[in-house]
Amino acid sequence: MNYIRELKDMGISIYFENENIDTLTPGGEVLITILAAMAEQESRTMSTNIKWTYQKKFKNGEVVLNTGLMLGYTKVGDGEYVINEEEAKIVRRIYREYLAGITVTQICRGLESDAILTKLGKKHWHSNVVISILGNEKYTGNAILGKTFKPDVLSKYRQKNKGQAPMYYAEGTHPAIIDKEMYEMAKKEMQRRRDDRNNAIGSSRYTSKYPLSGLLICGICGHRLRRHVRTVGSGAKVPAWGCANRIENGRNVCNSHHINEDQLQRTYLAAIREMIDSAEEIVSAVCESAGLIMEPDNRNALNKVEQQIIDLQAAALELHKAKQRMAISEADCAAQVRSYKEQMDALEEKQAVLQTTGIRYAEVRAWLAAFEEHIKTGAIMNVHDGIIMKQMVEQIIIGDTSMEIHFQCGVVIEQDYTE
Repeated sequence: MNYIRELKDMGISIYFENENIDTLTPGGEVLITILAAMAEQESRTMSTNIKWTYQKKFKNGEVVLNTGLMLGYTKVGDGEYVINEEEAKIVRRIYREYLAGITVTQICRGLESDAILTKLGKKHWHSNVVISILGNEKYTGNAILGKTFKPDVLSKYRQKNKGQAPMYYAEGTHPAIIDKEMYEMAKKEMQRRRDDRNNAIGSSRYTSKYPLSGLLICGICGHRLRRHVRTVGSGAKVPAWGCANRIENGRNVCNSHHINEDQLQRTYLAAIREMIDSAEEIVSAVCESAGLIMEPDNRNALNKVEQQIIDLQAAALELHKAKQRMAISEADCAAQVRSYKEQMDALEEKQAVLQTTGIRYAEVRAWLAAFEEHIKTGAIMNVHDGIIMKQMVEQIIIGDTSMEIHFQCGVVIEQDYTE
């Protein structure tokens, strides 16, 4: 209407053929205003009906996967989804490499070097595509419905739902490409890298450019070590690692020393040989300390708690309906709501503990499988393969005379530096 008025002031007419309306005639603008109001109302009605349809689908747990953009799935029949195994391999590869410590950028470059195309058939992989795959819970066979919403019928863009509209969590809506534990492990790793980035000093942020990148921690101040090249007395250039905090701020904040890379590698290999010699004892100790024998009990307990949460949510819904029918007083309803809230808080706290334990079991199982495989192939002795090192090792604490290797499974080995 504003544009119509501006053109009218300039003496320019707009003629609507279907409605036979000329905006320069006395009643033209009035008719346009009435028709616009009717069109807006019709649009609002249609939007309400569409929104109701989707809300009903969400409540019923009916999920819609955008198979045109989402890797791993193909739609067959009426709303049924099946796994596209060729694409699913790419998804699993992205999760596996990310959990092995590879950066998102390097994952993209690796996919490109192997001539793997995106869902849209593009050769170039963008980081945000990989990040969206890592953060998409639908790959677990479950779905959060109602993540976005339209604030009004006239808005062209959807907004992120932060509580303005109902959201639903539907389980088992379609086949899973990865298990829930792997998805949670990726979320945990993503948060860890985000924290590393926020706490980084200088250029010591998370990276996997070198096999030891991101693993070495200063035993004095706790900051990461940074790789650089030193020139020794003979004039030769030697790669070494030094505390980023000391390099940036001087010895008054950290009195640590540089360690040559070849010495770090020799010492790491000595520790690995010790692990291989005691492989059976280590596997047994890891299983016992991690409580893997209790994993089925933990899963059963988690299923029981989740069912209790579902039952409590159903009871709360029935209470709300009873209140609407005026079958319960305001005071009794409020008291029951408080009771349900206390029960729900306790159940969610218990659920979080069991989920954390479940993730730990998954991490240990993955470590044991990788450990046994790398021993069998001999790849565990390769200090130049950053993927294998990051699968095995959580961090290496660097001291003056020794290093302390913390493996992902919880095993810690202290090893004196070898000459």
